[in-house]
Amino acid sequence: MSPSTIVLIIALCSMPVVAQTIPGPSDSQKQTLQEVRGTKGSPVFVTVIPADKTPEQAKQEDADRAEKRAIEDQTIKLTEQIKDFTGYLVAVGILQAAIFLLQLGVFGYQGRQLKRTVDSSESAARPILAPRVVGGAKGLYPDKAAEMHTPRLVFMLENHGKTPAILKELRYELRLLVDLPTVPLWEHPTIRNDRNVISGEARWGEEKMVEGIVCKFTKSLSRDEIMEATRKIIPGSADIARRFFFFGRVIYDDVFGDRHTRGFCLKIFQNGSQAVRGSSAYNYSKREKIPRQDEDKASDEDQG
Repeated sequence: MSPSTIVLIIALCSMPVVAQTIPGPSDSQKQTLQEVRGTKGSPVFVTVIPADKTPEQAKQEDADRAEKRAIEDQTIKLTEQIKDFTGYLVAVGILQAAIFLLQLGVFGYQGRQLKRTVDSSESAARPILAPRVVGGAKGLYPDKAAEMHTPRLVFMLENHGKTPAILKELRYELRLLVDLPTVPLWEHPTIRNDRNVISGEARWGEEKMVEGIVCKFTKSLSRDEIMEATRKIIPGSADIARRFFFFGRVIYDDVFGDRHTRGFCLKIFQNGSQAVRGSSAYNYSKREKIPRQDEDKASDEDQG
Protein backbone atom coordinates (compact mmCIF):
# COMPACT_ATOMS: atom_id res chain seq x y z
CA MET A 1 0.00 0.00 0.00
CA SER A 2 1.31 3.43 -0.88
CA PRO A 3 1.70 6.23 1.61
CA SER A 4 -0.94 8.32 -0.17
CA THR A 5 -3.55 5.63 0.21
CA ILE A 6 -2.90 5.25 3.87
CA VAL A 7 -3.22 9.01 4.36
CA LEU A 8 -6.64 8.95 2.59
CA ILE A 9 -8.00 6.21 4.78
CA ILE A 10 -6.95 8.02 7.92
CA ALA A 11 -8.64 11.18 6.71
CA LEU A 12 -11.90 9.43 6.04
CA CYS A 13 -12.00 7.76 9.45
CA SER A 14 -11.39 11.02 11.19
CA MET A 15 -14.39 12.73 9.56
CA PRO A 16 -17.57 13.25 11.81
CA VAL A 17 -20.63 11.06 11.09
CA VAL A 18 -23.84 13.01 10.42
CA ALA A 19 -27.16 11.02 10.98
CA GLN A 20 -29.89 11.80 8.46
CA THR A 21 -33.31 12.09 10.00
CA ILE A 22 -36.34 11.17 7.87
CA PRO A 23 -39.20 13.51 8.61
CA GLY A 24 -42.40 11.76 9.94
CA PRO A 25 -46.01 12.73 9.52
CA SER A 26 -47.25 15.84 11.11
CA ASP A 27 -50.00 15.93 13.74
CA SER A 28 -52.62 16.94 11.20
CA GLN A 29 -51.54 14.10 8.96
CA LYS A 30 -51.76 11.66 11.91
CA GLN A 31 -55.29 12.82 12.66
CA THR A 32 -56.31 12.36 9.02
CA LEU A 33 -54.94 8.82 8.97
CA GLN A 34 -56.71 8.00 12.21
CA GLU A 35 -60.01 9.28 10.79
CA VAL A 36 -59.57 7.26 7.63
CA ARG A 37 -58.99 4.06 9.60
CA GLY A 38 -62.03 4.69 11.78
CA THR A 39 -62.73 3.57 15.31
CA LYS A 40 -65.25 1.41 17.11
CA GLY A 41 -67.20 4.46 18.10
CA SER A 42 -66.83 6.17 14.73
CA PRO A 43 -66.70 3.62 11.89
CA VAL A 44 -65.81 4.54 8.39
CA PHE A 45 -68.56 4.41 5.73
CA VAL A 46 -67.35 3.51 2.33
CA THR A 47 -69.57 4.13 -0.66
CA VAL A 48 -68.99 1.57 -3.32
CA ILE A 49 -69.97 2.72 -6.75
CA PRO A 50 -70.60 -0.27 -8.96
CA ALA A 51 -69.04 -0.40 -12.27
CA ASP A 52 -71.18 0.09 -15.28
CA LYS A 53 -72.87 -3.10 -16.54
CA THR A 54 -72.59 -4.33 -20.00
CA PRO A 55 -75.79 -4.73 -22.08
CA GLU A 56 -75.48 -8.53 -21.84
CA GLN A 57 -75.34 -8.38 -18.03
CA ALA A 58 -78.35 -6.04 -17.86
CA LYS A 59 -80.32 -8.29 -20.17
CA GLN A 60 -79.43 -11.37 -18.10
CA GLU A 61 -80.49 -9.67 -14.89
CA ASP A 62 -83.85 -8.68 -16.43
CA ALA A 63 -84.37 -12.28 -17.55
CA ASP A 64 -83.53 -13.57 -14.07
CA ARG A 65 -85.99 -11.14 -12.46
CA ALA A 66 -88.74 -12.13 -14.93
CA GLU A 67 -88.12 -15.82 -14.25
CA LYS A 68 -88.23 -15.26 -10.49
CA ARG A 69 -91.47 -13.28 -10.82
CA ALA A 70 -93.00 -16.07 -12.97
CA ILE A 71 -92.03 -18.70 -10.38
CA GLU A 72 -93.59 -16.61 -7.58
CA ASP A 73 -96.82 -16.15 -9.60
CA GLN A 74 -96.95 -19.90 -10.31
CA THR A 75 -96.42 -20.66 -6.63
CA ILE A 76 -99.25 -18.32 -5.63
CA LYS A 77 -101.54 -19.85 -8.26
CA LEU A 78 -100.67 -23.39 -7.13
CA THR A 79 -101.31 -22.42 -3.49
CA GLU A 80 -104.76 -21.10 -4.41
CA GLN A 81 -105.51 -24.32 -6.33
CA ILE A 82 -104.45 -26.43 -3.35
CA LYS A 83 -106.65 -24.31 -1.10
CA ASP A 84 -109.64 -24.78 -3.42
CA PHE A 85 -108.94 -28.51 -3.73
CA THR A 86 -108.76 -28.82 0.06
CA GLY A 87 -112.14 -27.10 0.31
CA TYR A 88 -113.58 -29.53 -2.24
CA LEU A 89 -112.18 -32.47 -0.26
CA VAL A 90 -113.75 -31.15 2.94
CA ALA A 91 -117.10 -30.72 1.19
CA VAL A 92 -116.86 -34.22 -0.31
CA GLY A 93 -115.97 -35.63 3.11
CA ILE A 94 -118.98 -33.96 4.72
CA LEU A 95 -121.21 -35.23 1.91
CA GLN A 96 -119.83 -38.77 2.29
CA ALA A 97 -120.38 -38.63 6.06
CA ALA A 98 -123.98 -37.50 5.50
CA ILE A 99 -124.51 -40.32 2.97
CA PHE A 100 -122.96 -42.80 5.41
CA LEU A 101 -125.26 -41.66 8.21
CA LEU A 102 -128.23 -41.86 5.86
CA GLN A 103 -127.25 -45.37 4.77
CA LEU A 104 -126.71 -46.33 8.40
CA GLY A 105 -130.21 -45.11 9.21
CA VAL A 106 -131.66 -46.97 6.22
CA PHE A 107 -129.80 -50.16 7.15
CA GLY A 108 -130.94 -49.80 10.75
CA TYR A 109 -134.54 -49.35 9.64
CA GLN A 110 -134.27 -52.32 7.28
CA GLY A 111 -132.72 -54.37 10.07
CA ARG A 112 -135.55 -53.50 12.43
CA GLN A 113 -138.10 -54.28 9.75
CA LEU A 114 -136.37 -57.59 9.04
CA LYS A 115 -136.33 -58.40 12.74
CA ARG A 116 -140.04 -57.58 12.98
CA THR A 117 -140.69 -59.79 9.97
CA VAL A 118 -138.66 -62.63 11.47
CA ASP A 119 -140.31 -62.18 14.85
CA SER A 120 -143.72 -62.07 13.19
CA SER A 121 -142.94 -65.18 11.16
CA GLU A 122 -141.62 -66.92 14.25
CA SER A 123 -144.67 -65.87 16.27
CA ALA A 124 -146.96 -67.17 13.52
CA ALA A 125 -145.02 -70.42 13.43
CA ARG A 126 -145.05 -70.99 17.20
CA PRO A 127 -147.54 -73.57 18.46
CA ILE A 128 -150.71 -72.30 20.15
CA LEU A 129 -152.70 -74.95 22.01
CA ALA A 130 -156.34 -74.28 22.83
CA PRO A 131 -159.22 -76.57 23.80
CA ARG A 132 -162.10 -77.24 21.44
CA VAL A 133 -165.31 -78.68 22.89
CA VAL A 134 -166.68 -81.52 20.79
CA GLY A 135 -170.45 -81.96 20.53
CA GLY A 136 -171.35 -78.73 22.32
CA ALA A 137 -173.55 -79.31 25.38
CA LYS A 138 -174.38 -82.88 24.42
CA GLY A 139 -174.00 -85.03 27.51
CA LEU A 140 -173.41 -81.99 29.65
CA TYR A 141 -176.87 -80.66 30.51
CA PRO A 142 -179.46 -83.27 31.54
CA ASP A 143 -183.10 -83.55 30.59
CA LYS A 144 -185.49 -81.86 32.97
CA ALA A 145 -187.19 -85.17 33.70
CA ALA A 146 -183.95 -86.91 34.72
CA GLU A 147 -183.66 -87.93 38.34
CA MET A 148 -179.84 -88.28 38.30
CA HIS A 149 -177.23 -87.18 35.80
CA THR A 150 -173.45 -87.29 35.50
CA PRO A 151 -172.25 -84.41 33.27
CA ARG A 152 -169.74 -85.36 30.62
CA LEU A 153 -167.72 -83.08 28.34
CA VAL A 154 -165.60 -84.08 25.35
CA PHE A 155 -162.84 -81.77 24.10
CA MET A 156 -159.67 -81.78 22.05
CA LEU A 157 -156.52 -79.70 22.06
CA GLU A 158 -155.96 -77.88 18.80
CA ASN A 159 -152.61 -76.55 17.66
CA HIS A 160 -153.21 -73.31 15.79
CA GLY A 161 -149.51 -72.81 15.06
CA LYS A 162 -147.37 -74.23 12.27
CA THR A 163 -144.74 -76.01 14.38
CA PRO A 164 -145.16 -78.93 16.78
CA ALA A 165 -146.02 -78.56 20.45
CA ILE A 166 -144.59 -80.97 23.01
CA LEU A 167 -147.28 -81.41 25.65
CA LYS A 168 -145.91 -81.38 29.19
CA GLU A 169 -148.97 -80.96 31.37
CA LEU A 170 -152.73 -80.67 30.96
CA ARG A 171 -154.99 -79.76 33.82
CA TYR A 172 -158.74 -79.17 33.52
CA GLU A 173 -161.84 -78.81 35.64
CA LEU A 174 -165.61 -78.91 35.00
CA ARG A 175 -167.76 -76.98 37.48
CA LEU A 176 -171.44 -76.08 37.81
CA LEU A 177 -171.40 -72.53 39.16
CA VAL A 178 -173.44 -69.38 39.36
CA ASP A 179 -170.29 -67.39 38.69
CA LEU A 180 -166.55 -67.94 38.71
CA PRO A 181 -164.50 -67.41 41.86
CA THR A 182 -161.70 -64.87 41.73
CA VAL A 183 -159.04 -67.56 41.21
CA PRO A 184 -159.37 -71.10 39.86
CA LEU A 185 -160.25 -73.81 42.36
CA TRP A 186 -158.18 -76.91 41.66
CA GLU A 187 -159.95 -79.26 44.03
CA HIS A 188 -160.00 -82.29 41.80
CA PRO A 189 -157.39 -81.63 39.10
CA THR A 190 -156.78 -83.99 36.26
CA ILE A 191 -153.10 -83.97 35.46
CA ARG A 192 -151.29 -85.41 32.47
CA ASN A 193 -147.52 -85.24 32.39
CA ASP A 194 -146.23 -86.91 29.29
CA ARG A 195 -144.42 -85.99 26.07
CA ASN A 196 -147.17 -86.13 23.48
CA VAL A 197 -146.23 -84.22 20.36
CA ILE A 198 -149.02 -82.29 18.68
CA SER A 199 -147.95 -81.37 15.18
CA GLY A 200 -148.68 -78.00 13.62
CA GLU A 201 -152.32 -77.33 12.70
CA ALA A 202 -153.41 -80.63 14.24
CA ARG A 203 -155.66 -81.85 17.05
CA TRP A 204 -154.69 -83.91 20.03
CA GLY A 205 -157.35 -86.31 21.19
CA GLU A 206 -158.37 -87.79 17.87
CA GLU A 207 -155.44 -90.20 18.07
CA LYS A 208 -156.33 -91.20 21.62
CA MET A 209 -159.99 -92.01 21.11
CA VAL A 210 -162.73 -91.35 18.63
CA GLU A 211 -164.53 -88.94 20.95
CA GLY A 212 -161.45 -87.05 22.08
CA ILE A 213 -160.61 -86.39 25.72
CA VAL A 214 -163.47 -87.04 28.11
CA CYS A 215 -163.83 -84.67 31.03
CA LYS A 216 -166.34 -85.93 33.59
CA PHE A 217 -167.97 -84.03 36.37
CA THR A 218 -166.72 -84.86 39.85
CA LYS A 219 -170.08 -86.17 40.98
CA SER A 220 -173.60 -86.88 39.80
CA LEU A 221 -176.21 -84.14 39.89
CA SER A 222 -179.24 -84.42 42.13
CA ARG A 223 -182.77 -83.59 41.00
CA ASP A 224 -182.61 -80.09 42.50
CA GLU A 225 -179.26 -79.41 40.82
CA ILE A 226 -180.66 -80.64 37.52
CA MET A 227 -183.61 -78.26 37.83
CA GLU A 228 -181.29 -75.37 38.66
CA ALA A 229 -178.97 -76.19 35.78
CA THR A 230 -181.78 -76.36 33.25
CA ARG A 231 -183.70 -73.32 34.48
CA LYS A 232 -184.09 -70.53 31.99
CA ILE A 233 -183.25 -67.06 33.17
CA ILE A 234 -185.82 -64.40 32.42
CA PRO A 235 -184.10 -61.08 31.68
CA GLY A 236 -184.63 -58.63 34.52
CA SER A 237 -185.69 -61.30 37.01
CA ALA A 238 -183.89 -62.20 40.22
CA ASP A 239 -183.68 -65.89 39.29
CA ILE A 240 -180.34 -67.53 39.69
CA ALA A 241 -179.24 -70.40 37.49
CA ARG A 242 -176.09 -72.43 37.49
CA ARG A 243 -174.12 -73.02 34.32
CA PHE A 244 -171.15 -75.20 33.46
CA PHE A 245 -167.70 -73.66 33.39
CA PHE A 246 -164.82 -75.52 31.81
CA PHE A 247 -161.40 -74.17 32.75
CA GLY A 248 -157.86 -75.45 32.85
CA ARG A 249 -154.21 -74.97 32.06
CA VAL A 250 -151.92 -76.49 29.45
CA ILE A 251 -148.11 -76.44 29.50
CA TYR A 252 -146.13 -77.28 26.39
CA ASP A 253 -142.72 -76.70 24.78
CA ASP A 254 -141.92 -75.59 21.26
CA VAL A 255 -139.04 -76.29 18.89
CA PHE A 256 -137.58 -72.83 19.53
CA GLY A 257 -136.54 -73.73 23.07
CA ASP A 258 -139.42 -71.98 24.86
CA ARG A 259 -142.01 -73.24 27.31
CA HIS A 260 -145.60 -71.99 27.09
CA THR A 261 -148.26 -71.90 29.79
CA ARG A 262 -151.80 -71.06 28.68
CA GLY A 263 -154.88 -70.79 30.82
CA PHE A 264 -158.40 -71.05 29.46
CA CYS A 265 -161.96 -70.76 30.70
CA LEU A 266 -165.21 -71.35 28.80
CA LYS A 267 -168.80 -70.96 29.85
CA ILE A 268 -171.00 -73.50 28.07
CA PHE A 269 -174.70 -72.81 27.71
CA GLN A 270 -177.61 -75.23 27.26
CA ASN A 271 -177.85 -74.58 23.54
CA GLY A 272 -174.20 -75.58 23.10
CA SER A 273 -172.85 -72.07 22.58
CA GLN A 274 -169.63 -71.09 24.33
CA ALA A 275 -168.16 -67.87 25.64
CA VAL A 276 -164.81 -66.97 27.15
CA ARG A 277 -165.22 -66.03 30.78
CA GLY A 278 -162.97 -65.19 33.68
CA SER A 279 -160.24 -62.68 34.35
CA SER A 280 -156.52 -62.91 33.67
CA ALA A 281 -156.35 -65.43 36.49
CA TYR A 282 -158.07 -67.87 34.12
CA ASN A 283 -157.13 -66.65 30.64
CA TYR A 284 -153.44 -65.94 30.20
CA SER A 285 -150.41 -66.86 28.15
CA LYS A 286 -146.83 -66.96 29.39
CA ARG A 287 -143.60 -67.87 27.66
CA GLU A 288 -140.18 -68.61 29.11
CA LYS A 289 -137.07 -70.55 28.28
CA ILE A 290 -137.18 -74.29 28.92
CA PRO A 291 -135.40 -75.01 32.21
CA ARG A 292 -131.96 -76.53 31.69
CA GLN A 293 -132.70 -79.58 33.82
CA ASP A 294 -135.73 -80.37 31.66
CA GLU A 295 -133.62 -80.07 28.49
CA ASP A 296 -131.00 -82.43 29.94
CA LYS A 297 -133.72 -84.88 31.02
CA ALA A 298 -135.35 -84.84 27.59
CA SER A 299 -131.96 -85.35 25.94
CA ASP A 300 -131.26 -88.36 28.19
CA GLU A 301 -134.66 -89.84 27.41
CA ASP A 302 -134.12 -89.39 23.67
CA GLN A 303 -130.72 -91.09 23.86
CA GLY A 304 -132.13 -93.89 26.00
